[in-house]
Amino acid sequence: MVLSDNINPHLCTTMLPPAVFIKEFVVNESRCNYELYLLEVLNSSSYFLLLSGGKSYVHPSSESGGECDAVTPKYSIDFKLLEGNSRIEANNLLSPGITKDSNGVICWHTSKKSCDTLAVYLNRVLRRLTSVDDVAKILVSDLKPIKMKERSEDNIDKQSKYELRILVENILTEKNLLLFLPETFSFVEGVSYGFDNAVEIISQALKRDYGILFDFRTQRLSEYETYICCIYESCFLIYHYSKCKLNLVDRVNCSECETFEYLMREYSSPFS
Repeated sequence: MVLSDNINPHLCTTMLPPAVFIKEFVVNESRCNYELYLLEVLNSSSYFLLLSGGKSYVHPSSESGGECDAVTPKYSIDFKLLEGNSRIEANNLLSPGITKDSNGVICWHTSKKSCDTLAVYLNRVLRRLTSVDDVAKILVSDLKPIKMKERSEDNIDKQSKYELRILVENILTEKNLLLFLPETFSFVEGVSYGFDNAVEIISQALKRDYGILFDFRTQRLSEYETYICCIYESCFLIYHYSKCKLNLVDRVNCSECETFEYLMREYSSPFS
């Protein structure tokens, strides 16, 4: 997908394989959970270890009391996927299925469903927003989701508004948030930038798409911090949103996150 609308025209994104970011996509695979490798990202990040006083982040034994996904005695944070429902649904139901049998053999098979559908690119929809007042209006909408087979060019705008409301409700979670964009950034073939320049270009693109949304969260929940994580050049990039700016606070090599490497190696393609 090539990005546009005042965003560097050479910047592209590719969605991660469904097994890497959709929980339990692979049948009988306990490690098929993006929260596991985000925990590894935090524990490989000098920035987040500084926040925790050097203590390792752990997943709580129970979340019945609303605990965060990653906790330490000093600092805790919750994980959220920064992706639209319809794109996740389409990847989950229309991609080839995967099962790991009792002997560890990996079997690829037909998808759960077979149909044509439309899906929402939420980042593009967010570009329509001009102020935090637009975000506030989204919360009062009462639109319902449109079933996969029933989406059309005539009603996809209603689906978009529904998914926006879900996103806004998620970012109003009263916790520190690490929002994970399950996509890898790159540049079109033949175009390259130094790492620092690339990081700034990605920052500008993320700010263009999500800045107003983050401003709204900051206005409502100023006591909680907002981070966004994405992938570029085999690194997890972690940006912190503060004072209307996205600042890179850390980068973690994907190779330091064993669960992520495992999922990519085993389940990115039936021919890998």
